[in-house]
This record gives sequence, C-alpha cells and structure tokens, in this order.
Amino acid sequence: MADYDEIIRYIQSMQVIEKLSSKYLHYLKSDRDDFVQEMYIIILTIPKDKITALFERNELVRYIIQIIKNQLFNPKSNFSKKFERNIKKIPLQKDDKD
Repeated sequence: MADYDEIIRYIQSMQVIEKLSSKYLHYLKSDRDDFVQEMYIIILTIPKDKITALFERNELVRYIIQIIKNQLFNPKSNFSKKFERNIKKIPLQKDDKD
C-alpha cells in the first residue's frame, strides 16, 4: 500500500501535473504557473484515502487529466473564475521605428 506523502512527492518530483497539462496549456489566457499551482492546490485538497485508492488502482493519472480538462474548459471552474474570466487580450502594436 502506497503512502499518501510518497504519492504527493512522486507527483511533484516527476512533474506529473506539468507533463499532463502541457498538452492543453495553449488554451490558457493566463499564466501557466498559476494553472500548475492551482492544480496542486486541488490535488492537495482531495482526501488522502481517495488519492491513495486512485494510485493503487492505477487511476490517479486519468483522474488528474480529468481535473485538468475540467479546470481549463469549464467556464464555471475555480481556475476559470479566478484567472481566466477577467483577462483581456491586448493586441500588440507594431513598432513604427522599423
């Protein structure tokens, strides 16, 4: 049986969230680091017994991918509410010095 602390250290040391989310990060309007940090907060708020059970059934990676997709693509997600909604893209103006 895997220890919760070992699972969390594994997720962090292997950069699981960064690697799994890299495929979807081009959808971000906000900073990548904000997203990764928010994902770690979400993972750390999941009950320890649930994380351990998911890890033992080899379902933790799939579960994290679903959280990533939900946070990025659901306009009602915590991440979207905190970071994505209020960001406006400002077009860059061409420099006239050229």
